[in-house]
Amino acid sequence: MRVLPQHHARYLVFITEKYLGMQLLPADGNPFKYCGYLAHPHQVFGAGVAAGDLLTASWGGQVGDFALSHDGGFAFTYGAEDRSLLQWEVRPRAVELLSLIGGTELEPFYCLLEGGKSGWLFQEVQDLFFYMQILQQENIDLPRRVSDTIQLSEIPELVRTCGFYPSHFEVGGLEWSGRQPIEEGGFQLETMMMDIRYRDFDETGLVRDEVSFVEFVRLFVNHRPAYGYSMERLREAFGTMCQMGEYPKRSRIEKEDFVYLLQSIGEPSPNLHRSLTTLLRVSTYGENNFDFLPPVGAAPQSATLLIAGDLQEIDSSFLVDELLGIDAAPREKPAKQESSESLLGKPH
Repeated sequence: MRVLPQHHARYLVFITEKYLGMQLLPADGNPFKYCGYLAHPHQVFGAGVAAGDLLTASWGGQVGDFALSHDGGFAFTYGAEDRSLLQWEVRPRAVELLSLIGGTELEPFYCLLEGGKSGWLFQEVQDLFFYMQILQQENIDLPRRVSDTIQLSEIPELVRTCGFYPSHFEVGGLEWSGRQPIEEGGFQLETMMMDIRYRDFDETGLVRDEVSFVEFVRLFVNHRPAYGYSMERLREAFGTMCQMGEYPKRSRIEKEDFVYLLQSIGEPSPNLHRSLTTLLRVSTYGENNFDFLPPVGAAPQSATLLIAGDLQEIDSSFLVDELLGIDAAPREKPAKQESSESLLGKPH
């Protein structure tokens, strides 16, 4: 990657395995702020400039580098198998026009959400964000303060409701204790929260503790898992639990073993009290007061009964369909609408 000279650090030229492209800075995940072209049919060998000479370089079959002219008007690439050296004219205006076509605010990001602006995912994210605002203000009789922001500490819970599921261990260091997360999801959340927290620090010297809806959508689109969570990954994780039971089985686990694993090595839920009181619409004093639960829920020995009823074993289908409530059935395509003639009858 190279910042284009003599353009006030506004453009970044980059290469991948086969493509040469240009990014409009700052990079914020906007798909309309970069463009690329197929440079070579197989692979681009890197080209570096040393003492005025064009030198080829490649490390482990990966892209190395490329050369820019002193004024940033041209780029040079060298093909791996076609053995051709190409000179490319750099036109920053092209990526500027593409950025204008994409629009402003959230317009360029709608295409990254399933269904776009009118799709279910954007509407769900919007509803959940506003609901989080209501939860922040709690139950009050006074008029609610209308705002477009939520507390930064609410991001982990919000991304979970939107389909990105980091564990409490991954986000524990980000919110409260200062520990460094070691899992991929933790680093993604750390990047999200640090991005907002210190976004205006250079200009104002202040650390932010709130995030707006527009900022959250941009962060969520950029940092969520690109391909979501597959059923195969979920079944692999369940298979690992099955092997940890007292009598290991390939795809099933005893109900008692399943509950024991959740209680012994599973993560405790720090927001369990808040979640239950919100769902049951009750008010209590103290986060350890669970007296409002019915007797069957308050008894620890009833956990196995609550999870699987009379079942003795739990398989992946029961886990997905019943415990997690995921609709994994393939969706049928909607039938074509009948013509107006067949619906209204033939004209007389």
